[in-house]
Amino acid sequence: MKRFFLSLASVLLAACLPAFTPPQPAPERFDLGAAPVFSGTKAPPVSARGMEFHLFSAPALENSFMRYRLTYADPAKVQFYAYARWAGAPGDILRSFLQERLFWAEDAEPDICRLELELQRFEQVFTTPEKSFGALLVQARLRHPDTGVKAERRIDVSIAAPAPDAASGVKALTEAAGRLAGELLRWRAGSGANCRQ
Repeated sequence: MKRFFLSLASVLLAACLPAFTPPQPAPERFDLGAAPVFSGTKAPPVSARGMEFHLFSAPALENSFMRYRLTYADPAKVQFYAYARWAGAPGDILRSFLQERLFWAEDAEPDICRLELELQRFEQVFTTPEKSFGALLVQARLRHPDTGVKAERRIDVSIAAPAPDAASGVKALTEAAGRLAGELLRWRAGSGANCRQ
């Protein structure tokens, strides 16, 4: 009987003590890398200036969570890395990236359209447990202040990730953002003729 009461007391004491929760590591923070350092032939023209644009994001991307999707298991389910975050909302990070890389010659014939970018997708997509890619989707518009949208283009970029982890997803999305910058420069140069008047 004494042994029974001792066992009961041990159970009751254990129930009263708070459960031990080991400390969780702080999430790693990522962005799309430092601004490029121009030198020699890689420098932009002396007359170049930053291209003006406006970027806004889909509501689901207005946070710092790092999204991924397992298309081989449930393609409609969005998931988030537990120990990896963006340093800011994806739209803010992408805006800073593009501002540092988009240049427009000041001596080019000016246009009066506004470049608008809507970020619709910014995530890592797994096709198998070992294979993934960074997916970036932007809807770009050239909007005339008087006549409205003069040109519009959907830019969808997918870049394979080197490994199935968050850091590799960041590398893939960084390369995708670089591809986006190049596409915007080419598109603006070709479609800017619609915005001369």
